[in-house]
Formats: sequence, structure tokens, C-alpha cells
Amino acid sequence: MVIILLRHAKAVPSTGDLPDFERPLRPKGIKQCSALAEAIPDVLEFTEGIRPRIWCSPAYRTRQTLAYSLPWAQRMPNVATEDLPRYPDWLYLAESPRYQLEFLADGNDRPLLIIGHNNGISDWAYELTGGKASPLGTCHFIVCGN
Repeated sequence: MVIILLRHAKAVPSTGDLPDFERPLRPKGIKQCSALAEAIPDVLEFTEGIRPRIWCSPAYRTRQTLAYSLPWAQRMPNVATEDLPRYPDWLYLAESPRYQLEFLADGNDRPLLIIGHNNGISDWAYELTGGKASPLGTCHFIVCGN
């Protein structure tokens, strides 16, 4: 099983005027997504034409990261429902144990791309790699599994 963990791109700072959930990407974050859009297709084509399942935090900055980095992942009439991104509420600021729990409960063996937040996504990457993964920077990803 292959799992790709991606931390969202650089977002505007937290302020009292804007709820954390609604923070958009900064211009730097949008540029990061452009670079990611160039790099990630090679990573996603590891399994003979099988697109990964996508789980994306419902926060605005993660949804923007998905939209700017993976335009093919947007809803199209000829894409099967199971291939559409899922935006589970639990993924917003989830901690590592929740990632593990949801992954095990899912039971699907197709590749999985998760777009989430620190610290939970970096903590799970660390656990999945047996302590070899460094914390993920903004718009960085790691491939775990074979």
C-alpha cells in the first residue's frame, strides 16, 4: 500500500479577524502549488494508471492546495464517485492516531493521497517511516509504502 502525505501550501497567518479554517493560501503558497503540480504527477503514476484516492482536509487552504496542484482531481462528469476527493471533517487538524484509525477503518488497498495539516500529518509520516521522516514543510510531501 502506498500512502502519500502532503502538507498544505503556505497560508496567510492566523489573525483574530479570520477563522483558522478559512485561511487562504498566500501568493507564495500558490507558487509552491505550481512547483508541486510539476513534481507530483511522476509520483502519482507509480501504479499503472490507477489514480490514488484523495482525502483532503475541508479547510480552505488544503482545498486550495488540491485545486492548484492537482487540477485533474476536480469533479468531472466521467469520473467515478470513488475517484473524487473526499473532504472528511475529521481531517481538519487531525492528530496522528486519527489518521491511523481512519486509514485502517477504510480498508481500501488503492493508493491514497492525504492533504492535511501539521503536526498530525508529519507525526504520522514519522511513524510510518519508522522515525526516518523529518517534519513536512509547507507544500512538501512524502511517499510511504511500496
